[in-house]
Amino acid sequence: MDSKVIALMTKEIFLELDIKGQIEYLNKELKEGKTVTEIRKEIGIGEKKLLKIIRENGYKYNQKTRKYESSSVVIREKDKTETTKNKEVDNVVLLKLINEINEMKKINTKVVEMYEWYELQKNTIEPTRLTIEPRDNSEVTVKSYKVYSTTENNFQKFCKKNKHLKVQDLISKALDEFIERYN
Repeated sequence: MDSKVIALMTKEIFLELDIKGQIEYLNKELKEGKTVTEIRKEIGIGEKKLLKIIRENGYKYNQKTRKYESSSVVIREKDKTETTKNKEVDNVVLLKLINEINEMKKINTKVVEMYEWYELQKNTIEPTRLTIEPRDNSEVTVKSYKVYSTTENNFQKFCKKNKHLKVQDLISKALDEFIERYN
């Protein structure tokens, strides 16, 4: 475009230019440091009229580059910015998820340990303290029973460990518990 034409730009001349010429003129003036408002006033064209021409022909003002560009270029740059922002957000969300998963793993490990401990405890029979309560008004009777020798040997060992208890009390207690349990 001829620099003499640019210096004498009027509304009529501007409107007669094709869209590429109009955009070229606007961008040249913007490059020289003028604002869109100053350019419009020099030409004598209203804001709404200029916006209508620009938009209808698929152009848009890009504030980053400070010039008019095809709308698709501006949209692609906007998409790139949004894509970058989305990636940053995705990374933050991903890091949060990873941290939460690690926390869940720690909790799960503790739960598994607790369950294993429970299973071990469940199968462990804790010895109960042997208590023999005195019997009131009970007569003692003498009976003879046959028992297996291993049972007798184990019983004798038990009696030696519990010398403070009478054999008749131990046998009576054992028989009482057996009858109570299986009766």
